[in-house]
Amino acid sequence: MLLFLKETVPREARNAQQALARFDEALLIMGLEGHMIKTGRRVALSGPDSAAIAEEWIKVARQYRSMLPPDDENPVG
Repeated sequence: MLLFLKETVPREARNAQQALARFDEALLIMGLEGHMIKTGRRVALSGPDSAAIAEEWIKVARQYRSMLPPDDENPVG
């Protein structure tokens, strides 16, 4: 039990903290994207590996959408 508290709990807490930080960043980016779409501006992804960035974006977008209420509870506009 002590080994679990000494090693596993801190490791899992770090993993959770990192995942939440990345998710918070993704939510900020998605909010900016939503604002840019509403104002008619284009959004583009760029970086050394565009395919990996796009895949990560899709993954985060799925996580974000899974947290939203159903469409009938979340009217757009």
